[in-house]
Amino acid sequence: LSGGLHHFRQAPALRALGRDEALPALAYRVPWRVDRAREPTLTIWNVGDEPLHGLRLSMHGDGSVLFGTTTRVQPGGHTTFRINGCLSPASIVTLRWFRPDETEYLWRIAL
Repeated sequence: LSGGLHHFRQAPALRALGRDEALPALAYRVPWRVDRAREPTLTIWNVGDEPLHGLRLSMHGDGSVLFGTTTRVQPGGHTTFRINGCLSPASIVTLRWFRPDETEYLWRIAL
């Protein structure tokens, strides 16, 4: 809009749940388990109950991350990432993924 005006969506009105309506989920549990047994190679396991896709691991600080072209990890499946460079107790990576409904999530992992 012109003139510096902004349009905001109005929040839906609060209402009581019906007798047969389920409570909304309060939180989304991180569906990953990190296996560090072969550092600097990390194996990331999908311990959730849905396939996940669009995985990317970003290194914060010195170093880089090498991984294959995993586009989808099924429940119970895994993918492997190799960290190259200077690792310290302060090293952190961020894992990004998408759920089946295309919602994007980020999870920081201390190394």
